[in-house]
Amino acid sequence: MRISTCFIISVLFYNLVLFNLSEFKFYDFLFPLCAFIFFARKRFRLLMWFAFLNGFVLIFVGSFFLFGEFKQGFALWIRVDLMLLLTLCLFYGRSFLFVVDGLSPLMPKKFNLLLFMSAKITQQLLEEVKKIPKTLKARGVQIRFSKLICNVYGALIAKIFAHGMEQSYKISHTLYARNYYGQRLCYAWSIEGSVFALSVAIWAFFRIIQW
Repeated sequence: MRISTCFIISVLFYNLVLFNLSEFKFYDFLFPLCAFIFFARKRFRLLMWFAFLNGFVLIFVGSFFLFGEFKQGFALWIRVDLMLLLTLCLFYGRSFLFVVDGLSPLMPKKFNLLLFMSAKITQQLLEEVKKIPKTLKARGVQIRFSKLICNVYGALIAKIFAHGMEQSYKISHTLYARNYYGQRLCYAWSIEGSVFALSVAIWAFFRIIQW
């Protein structure tokens, strides 16, 4: 399996089992820590986002503390933080195509091409939208909400979607000419991702037995 698919399976197994745990062991903390050390990108910004999101978690958990349910509140706080940290370590700093690449082997074969086309159009749209403010500033246009700004963004978005539909039409005919009718492609094997996913699966199996 590709490393993106391994990451998605690992997050699903870890979150489902961790959400139903009543008490924690030391090895429950190993997977977010390993993911942070070996797979995380942009670690400083990741920690900043983790701290920011943790503020919302504390607001929710604070309701447990107000009613004197300290044990349940603390357990929920740790549980949500571990799930959040693992997800951020595996997916933060990676593109939407990375996630779609991981989902494609898990989805029906007819959705594979649709997922990749949608991801490509979305990525292209985000890249072009980021360029608009710099282009307008270079031409002396002030960036503020106005009819001109709406027209610029609207025209660009329509152009990107039209271009994307045209390209997808050409690609579909190219694939059919090469005898591809929606079957799954051959995915490269990821050793480190597979080992991580297998470790999470083994951990989930033993934790379920301990219930």
